[in-house]
Amino acid sequence: MVRLYNVMAAFVCILGMVGCGGGSGSSIRNSEIDVASTRSSPADTSVSQGNKVVWVNNTSSTIKIVSGTLEPVRHPTTRDISCLVGGTFSPDSLDADFGDTIVWRNMDTENSIVVEILNASNKVIKSMAIEPLMTGSYSGFSRAGKYKYRVADSTTSCSLVLYGVPTPDGKFESMYLTGGKKFSTYLFESGVQSYYIIESNSTGSSCVTAEITVL
Repeated sequence: MVRLYNVMAAFVCILGMVGCGGGSGSSIRNSEIDVASTRSSPADTSVSQGNKVVWVNNTSSTIKIVSGTLEPVRHPTTRDISCLVGGTFSPDSLDADFGDTIVWRNMDTENSIVVEILNASNKVIKSMAIEPLMTGSYSGFSRAGKYKYRVADSTTSCSLVLYGVPTPDGKFESMYLTGGKKFSTYLFESGVQSYYIIESNSTGSSCVTAEITVL
């Protein structure tokens, strides 16, 4: 009788562990990613291993979600940004290609300027002190995607979007989604999963990219 009780107690314990998932991987629930713009969204996100990710097309375009990366363009170029007197920039928003060299030109004849480059998480990845009428350049971006540039410690920033060559990895790919449509997939492999978004009328070189960290 004691042996039977012990067996049933162990069985109940196992059921409890299954029902509670062993106490791991339950902190982050299924994620819904709002695609509001094929130029500036979505942001990077995190999900638990085995959870579902849902993309919602809230744009007026037809889009496709593809797992993979955007690789540097074959023929990079140089793109210029003028740092104007008073701490403003021209242009105050720039689209370039992954692999391009971005050059900031200090147009002030008297004062130096410190330009900061930030990633999509608002972390400063490069800081450059540029003397009057001199330039500072940067081409060390780790991946295509969304960046910002600003005068050091300024509360306002400008947009820099780097596009690249679509390179799928075959893990998932949606059909083309019209406005309001959704695409979902389950992610079972831990690590960082990159993906990009293509518009149906895109030339193939203009895409948004983001990452999902699977915990």
